[in-house]
Amino acid sequence: MITVVCYTLANVAILQSIVIMGAARSAVLEISYPVFVIVAGVLVFRDTLPNFWFFLGAALIGLGSWLVLTRS
Repeated sequence: MITVVCYTLANVAILQSIVIMGAARSAVLEISYPVFVIVAGVLVFRDTLPNFWFFLGAALIGLGSWLVLTRS
């Protein structure tokens, strides 16, 4: 039951962000969520630290987000 509630709230949130910010900026937030999930996982579990590939992926996501936001 809690899964359905969380899923519904997430969908409402992303749809509202599309209405408020537009599709391009909402897509930037949607595509960068893996970075936040990994950071939250490190903070909660504290046994797995990010490695080089995490930082490289985060940098590429950040660069792509920056390009979308500045070019649109």
